[in-house]
Amino acid sequence: MQKPRYIIILLNFCTAFMFAQSNLNGTVNSFEKALSESFGWYDIPVSSVWLSSKVFQLKLQHKIDVDIFSIDNNIHSKISTPGYQSLGSTDPRRYPEAVFLARMAITTAAGLLYGADTYNSYKHNMVFMKAVIYNYVITEFIKNITHRVRPDNSDDRSFFSGHTSTAFVTSAFLYQETIEYLDRSVKNRTLNTSLQATSFALLYGWAGYVGYSRIKDNKHYFSDVVTGAAVGTFIGIFMHNLYFDNSDITNNFSLGMYNNQPALHFRYNFD
Repeated sequence: MQKPRYIIILLNFCTAFMFAQSNLNGTVNSFEKALSESFGWYDIPVSSVWLSSKVFQLKLQHKIDVDIFSIDNNIHSKISTPGYQSLGSTDPRRYPEAVFLARMAITTAAGLLYGADTYNSYKHNMVFMKAVIYNYVITEFIKNITHRVRPDNSDDRSFFSGHTSTAFVTSAFLYQETIEYLDRSVKNRTLNTSLQATSFALLYGWAGYVGYSRIKDNKHYFSDVVTGAAVGTFIGIFMHNLYFDNSDITNNFSLGMYNNQPALHFRYNFD
């Protein structure tokens, strides 16, 4: 009487094992395909710089001086609080790294447990991290070749704000993903527009707070923050559209003057 029960248990075990093996193979294949399409050999030097940035730092004897504009002094005198440390001063890499690791865990679990197709999710997440890495390396390169003393006189790497560029590259990329998802899943135009506007406010609101906090904490000038926001936004949108969209985002950017100061204008339509 026990044999049929053992046979049924054995068959269930074999079925579960075959199903798990199939999920594992599918998840691994999706990961490998996404990795091969997201990174190339030319990304290795950039990633190496990113990984070793806390150990090695480029030090030049002669740097490019970046002047402080009058608007910088005006805004800094009204906002800055010496000795203050806000939430925006947290290590800038924690925000995107937490997003990346959480998404990798969720994607992998969905593939292994439910057999979900994880290729697209893996690719989006890898390109997201690629955007963060490139933004960080570009930011550090500019910091190392320019000379602008921070408001608190701690060093001469004030231009431009790395905290701000990292926050904006993260928010910009995630917002582009949000638009992509809403356009695919929400067909009601009014609801779609409302959700896009809400996502924009939340993601860019956080990034804007980080930028504001860098002035508040006496670490950067206004032009440091604006430049960091522009660079991060451009890299985030550009990298997303490079892999997932054919539109030309450069048409949304323009250079001009505002109150006799150089300004970078960005235009976006909720459509």
